[in-house]
Amino acid sequence: MKEPKSPALWVLSICLRYNARYLLLVTIAGIILATLPGLNVLAIKCFSSHPAPAVSDNAAGFFSGGVIPPLVIIFAVLIAATNVITQSSYALSRIMVARFDIAITRDFGDSLTNPDSAHSQIRDISPLIFSAREAIDNGYPGAMLQALLQTFFGCITAVFLGFSLWSISPTAAILAVFAALPTALSYTVVGRLEAKTWDPISYHKRRSNYLLDHLTYLSSLEELTKLRGAEKISSFSLESRRISARHREKLEVRSMGIYLLFSLATLLLSAWSIYSIWASEQDMVLVLSGVVGIMSGISALSGLGYQIGEFAHTRPGIKSLMALKKAANLRSPALQKDQQSGDIVLEDVTVYYPEAETPAVSHASFRARCGEITALVGANGAGKTTIFSAILGNIPFRGQIRVPASFPGIVTQDFGRYELSVKDFVSLGKPETSEEEIINALHEARCWGFVSALPQGINTQLGHQWKGGHDLSGGQWQRLALARLFLHDDSYWLLDEPTSAVDADAELKIFRTLQQHKNNKAIVVVSHRLSTLLLVDKVVVLKEGRIIESGNPHHLLHSPSYFASLFRGQQISPHKPQEK
Repeated sequence: MKEPKSPALWVLSICLRYNARYLLLVTIAGIILATLPGLNVLAIKCFSSHPAPAVSDNAAGFFSGGVIPPLVIIFAVLIAATNVITQSSYALSRIMVARFDIAITRDFGDSLTNPDSAHSQIRDISPLIFSAREAIDNGYPGAMLQALLQTFFGCITAVFLGFSLWSISPTAAILAVFAALPTALSYTVVGRLEAKTWDPISYHKRRSNYLLDHLTYLSSLEELTKLRGAEKISSFSLESRRISARHREKLEVRSMGIYLLFSLATLLLSAWSIYSIWASEQDMVLVLSGVVGIMSGISALSGLGYQIGEFAHTRPGIKSLMALKKAANLRSPALQKDQQSGDIVLEDVTVYYPEAETPAVSHASFRARCGEITALVGANGAGKTTIFSAILGNIPFRGQIRVPASFPGIVTQDFGRYELSVKDFVSLGKPETSEEEIINALHEARCWGFVSALPQGINTQLGHQWKGGHDLSGGQWQRLALARLFLHDDSYWLLDEPTSAVDADAELKIFRTLQQHKNNKAIVVVSHRLSTLLLVDKVVVLKEGRIIESGNPHHLLHSPSYFASLFRGQQISPHKPQEK
């Protein structure tokens, strides 16, 4: 289904898709409440057009004599039920917005988890992701939905009130409808001002929250305390918060002036409307009914301007959500899926980082064959991780990369330490997994020893900040990430420094396990630890972004190669892993 281009219609379409029942109930209740100011006028007019019954009239005569028309009976019932309808409307609105928030959050999550998205754009749209997330956190989608509904109800109030006042004074009817216009304009102007200050306010607030998070989570707080840097981080956070607050204060001061100016216009129009009724030479009861209608109408319409202002205020955040969804539907044109071969093939791949004059990787070509472990090796900054990111499709590149058609298994340098249970961490992306399969994967990654010693085994919560949570060392986290890799057993694996935090003995055993898994998949490993490279089938050696040699690591080691010079530089025995 084609997505609407208007932010308001986009919000409404999502609510209709996921929350139509509550939207209908809120709409019905809102329409009933919107007609009450006009019904006030009509009811008083009906009373004034009928003489009061004699005291001696009996009850039957009271009802049969036409003293109380059906409209007045209906109105009396509505007045009695007004409080119930109002409270019910508020409750239904809160439920609707809560459910709508779930729908928007799901939509946001779907935008980020689309497996076919062009993730080479992820760095470019990162600010967009944060802006969309902040819009959700601030409740902007729900605010715009409420603004849309309340504006609709306000229009009904204005039309019905004008209709009910017309027979008393056409001038008063027109003025009563337009009395709320200055207020609406004031909120519109303020909303536009807020839209202009959205970026600096949200940026500095986000910066403050980011810094504050480092003082909230245990691992970063402990490190900062030992570095004696916690106070500095706190001051940075406070300064960002102050900058955001200064932008907000300037906005509020300007807003107060605008509200005051437009409120005077509303006051003049309201007074003129009341004077028009007073001067209409109508019956005093009709005059009073008109005044009551105008006052209740202005009260009901006073929020209309605020709701219109909400459109402008929430529009930037909603547009961020819309833009993010559109970006998530893009496809990467460069990364090709190979349905036949299980190899990973790079042909003349060049990568430039933004604003860089020279490429990070230049004209790289190699083939990582299915059934082999291929390692990328080189000094820091040689381009290993850049090629790794290009194969993942995380960065744009020139040239061609062909990968197997299915998804990769990955372990990156900065893999996420998601503080779930051990079971949930290992089975991420593969929820339908038996405990036996999880335990087997833990054995293969050489981490069953410490997992079995945890208080609740694979059901133990990870992370000290959570109730019953347990902290792990860096090496233990890394082995859990490898266990997840073994559990998924995808058609090709990409591993960036997969054993950098484990000891030499565990590293040797893990690489032997990788050898056992390589038969039906291509495995690419990025490593600085030359001790692991004798355990792979092929090395691709990079220097300053270019591939300068490749081949069997043992052959290269015993030749006058750049690879051999790197190996000798670390003074590692070629026959066994480096000891710590």
